[in-house]
Amino acid sequence: MVEGLVYIPDLTGRLHCFDAGTGRRHWTFDTGAETWGSTLVADGKVYLITKKSFHVLAAGKEKKVLSSIHSGADCTPIAADGVVYVVLRGTLYALH
Repeated sequence: MVEGLVYIPDLTGRLHCFDAGTGRRHWTFDTGAETWGSTLVADGKVYLITKKSFHVLAAGKEKKVLSSIHSGADCTPIAADGVVYVVLRGTLYALH
């Protein structure tokens, strides 16, 4: 939970943003591909990897897609020391 919002992916590839206090859904983003990992929320962004793609959305009550690329994986991104790490198709990337 970040600033009262929860970001939950489902297996079918939809990412949902809910209000943690009321349960109200603010938005849904359909990636069109299976999701086997969790989201990562860091530095005001929501990171999500699906079987076919990698997405970065702005954290908040309004849906705003910042970036999407066609390269997926079965893992969850992680963050350490201000860097987001993600494995896409067997290659480790560090995003600053």
